[in-house]
Amino acid sequence: MRFQIKQPNTRELENFVAELADVPYSYPEVGASAGQFPEGYLHSYDRFYLGEGQAIWEQACDLIRNWKMFPVDWTFTYPTQPPIVNQVVAVCFRQFGLWWRSACRIVYCVEDDNQYGFAYGTLPIHAGSGEEYFGVERDQEGRSWFVIKAFSVPQYWGARLLPTYMRAQQRRFIGEAGRQMQHLVKAQQAVSV
Repeated sequence: MRFQIKQPNTRELENFVAELADVPYSYPEVGASAGQFPEGYLHSYDRFYLGEGQAIWEQACDLIRNWKMFPVDWTFTYPTQPPIVNQVVAVCFRQFGLWWRSACRIVYCVEDDNQYGFAYGTLPIHAGSGEEYFGVERDQEGRSWFVIKAFSVPQYWGARLLPTYMRAQQRRFIGEAGRQMQHLVKAQQAVSV
């Protein structure tokens, strides 16, 4: 992990992502978030109701495609283009008055009539080690749900010293991401009416 006082700029993030292009994943179970989670990790699976109907579904997919689930006041990703398999992504967050940079790589993308999303896996320059999936799922009744599922363990020395704090921050991120998705879908629906 790298940290700095000022929010990283585009040039810094471009260089950061480029230098990690060939770095391997920090865990062996690459792709496991698509099925059975591996043992030895903390597991999480969270769903947030977004609404029903085709318009909700399309809006939610677009929000995921454009990384809008990240709480804007303390997190962001680079680049923000739609996820592409094997693309390295900088995941930045603000803690303790500093901006921290971590890195992940897109493991897989899913797109069908009732599921849209992607998973990224951690690279060695990340606080944790594991995989996280962000997606939208639609049930048979046409109801859409924002889904985050992950398996991880602390990797960075600071995270290993304070695993409870790391887990609390993961839960904070999940809750805020879910509420942000709900808010954005609701706000878009209000504009559409």
